[in-house]
Parts: sequence; structure tokens; C-alpha cells
Amino acid sequence: MFISPAKGADVCFRDLLQSYSLNGIDTAQEMQLSMCPSITKSCCQQVDQEAIYSNWIHGGEEEAVNDRYNQNAKIYEALVDKLIKVQEFARVSKKAVVKRIANCKLLADRILNFEVKEIQSQIKKNLNKMRDFFKNTYKGFYCTICNFENHKYFNKDQKIITFSEKFCRDIVENSLGPLLVFHVDMMKYLNLVSKFVTSCDTRGEYNLEAEFPKNLTFFEVTETKDMLESCRENRNKRDWFAYCKDVCMNFEVYSFATFFEPNIAQVTEYNGFLQEALTTMANFQVTHALLNKDEAAKPKGRVLQTSDEPKKKPIYKPGLGPKVNLLDWNIDFGVPGISLYDEGRNSLITDTMYNSIKTFLQLARENSNVNQASTLSATDQQILNSVTPRSLFMKSSSIIQVLSCLLISLVLLI
Repeated sequence: MFISPAKGADVCFRDLLQSYSLNGIDTAQEMQLSMCPSITKSCCQQVDQEAIYSNWIHGGEEEAVNDRYNQNAKIYEALVDKLIKVQEFARVSKKAVVKRIANCKLLADRILNFEVKEIQSQIKKNLNKMRDFFKNTYKGFYCTICNFENHKYFNKDQKIITFSEKFCRDIVENSLGPLLVFHVDMMKYLNLVSKFVTSCDTRGEYNLEAEFPKNLTFFEVTETKDMLESCRENRNKRDWFAYCKDVCMNFEVYSFATFFEPNIAQVTEYNGFLQEALTTMANFQVTHALLNKDEAAKPKGRVLQTSDEPKKKPIYKPGLGPKVNLLDWNIDFGVPGISLYDEGRNSLITDTMYNSIKTFLQLARENSNVNQASTLSATDQQILNSVTPRSLFMKSSSIIQVLSCLLISLVLLI
């Protein structure tokens, strides 16, 4: 029979917990969870930590998050490495041009103006920083929903989750650099590189018949450019939040936010195209053979394909018949609110912690069984109390007499 929480009690959003295979409790309790050290008042039971570990580790959620951001970082880093090689060919091509003004020389100059090698280490550092940030952020989901202090930021009527300004600040500090590079700075530059590798060879000769591959074109989104640049220019002002909130509003709690993976699908395809072009230029430089103009006009390998964005998959797998589907919820940011990043940095969902908790819970269960076995039921206790000490003594004496008679019988038989 369900008993409604007392008026004024710290009521938990239990449907949310149960939607992700946690038991939860109706009313928050002063409790510490080893996997979530920052929690002082919990909406989860101690045993829920086993489910958290099962979901995050055995369910492959952590692996999916790590693989996603590790792979993204590798794709962007591969692009930067290839652009450095393009610049090496641009220098060779520029030196080979005798004319003072030539198309390939002009293209090479423009390509060399973007100091890719000088900023390579910083780009990689920023990519790793963003990767680690999102790993910690998504790791904080379960501790976030177990923490009673966060439940008031889940608006069930409007289906809105409110995150903190501090969390927005963390998003900006850990992602703004890569967002500017791969949403804005690289767009025109990659189109310039495409023009160079399809039209010029290492002798600096320009192929008039080469066609710029339209499906390799990158487009700069003005709205995104203005939003990111406005945040960058005002991020150190007192009212920074007014300029950067729109960047943070692209975050998604339930699935991977493509905004924070700038043009990842296109860059993946572009890496294939660029590798083909670099191989062609390298072979030409070694053999000094003439380029086949038809082949130069149409680069081989994978190229950008226009396709609909694939359906997003949830990071966290809901249990059977979930009552709360966060995919349908929106987000907002306010002065007080949830910080997934802080929860993730503090969480300890590890093998060592799981084994420790598992041992603790097992001992608690065994203790409970022993106590239960040693405790008389109310009926047994009543029967025992109704029996007088004298009657107990008389019953004991009768038992002794019976045993004595049995012994005497055995002796006579022998």
C-alpha cells in the first residue's frame, strides 16, 4: 500500500530514477553514496549503485562516450596533419613558379598564410580538453539524478531541465576554441585547399580544366559564426552569460550534441579526399610524370555526401516502460541549476569502488538474514511469555524421565 509523503517532505522525482533502472525512494534521506561523494541527501538507495555501475560500465555507456570523443579528436587531428602536408606541397609549387603572377602561386600564398603548423599543438590540446570535458560531463548523469538537490531543476510540467550558469561557463571554457576553428576558421580555408589540390601540381602548373568538386564545398553558417564570435569577444565581461548562453543552449543531456562535433561527418569524408590528392601530388613529385587532366578534375576516393542527419541514439539506455523520456525534454540555464560536469568530476564509478560497494552490500544482506533468523515473531514471543518457569521446568523433567527409561531398556536388551 502506497503512503504519500508527509507535507513539506523532500519528495524525490522517483519516476525519473526508475526510468533508468534505479529503484530510488519517494522521500530524500540523509545518505552518502560512495560512487557519488558530493551527495549528502539522496533520492537513491545504496543498492542503486550496483545498477549505476551495471548501466555505465557493463551497459557500454562509458565505452560509447569515450569512443565517440576519442574518434572525433582523431578525425580533427588527422585533418590538421594533412593540411600541414598540403602546405609543404604549396611551398614546393610556389618555388617552382617562374612567373611573378600565377594562379598556383597566388593559391599557394593564401594557403601558407594560415599558420597550421604553428597552431597544431594548440589545436590538439584544445581538442583533448574538449574531449575530457564531455567525458566527465556525461559521466555525471547518474549522480545528478540521485542527488536530491538537483530534482527541483527538473520541471515535470514544462519538461525543462535547468542547468547552472557555472556549467555554461565550463562548456564555453572547454569547447569554444575547437568550435571556432571547425565551425568558422576552417570553412573558407578548406575550400581554398580543395581548389589548390585539384588545380595545381608541384611544378606550379595550373590546370584550367580542373573542376572544383561541388560536393566538397564547406559552407559557413552566418548565425553560428556570429554567435561564437560574440561569445569569444565578450566571454571575459561581467555580463558574459548574455553573450554565451546561446552557445550552451546547443548542449544535449540525453544524446551527443552535433553542434559540439563541428562538421564531423564532412571532415571524415574530406580526409579521404585529401589523402587521395596528397598521394597523387607525392607520386607526381617523385616520378615527374604529367598529371592526367581527366583524373585531376575528378578526385578519387570518398567525397562529401549530402544526407539527412542520422537519428540520434540515447547515451543512457532507459529501463522497461520508462515513464520519463528525456529525449522529449528541453534545457535552460539559470544562476542556480545543475552542473553535470561537477557531478561527473566527483563521481567514482570504478571497478574498485564497485567491488567495495558489492562487498559492503553483501555483508549488510548477511547481517540482515542473521538478525531476522534470531528475532522471534510476535506470535512466538506471545507463546513464550504465556509459559511459566515452573511449567517449563516440569516439561524438562518429563523429558529427562523419558530419556532415562529408554536408556534402561537398551541396557536390559544388551
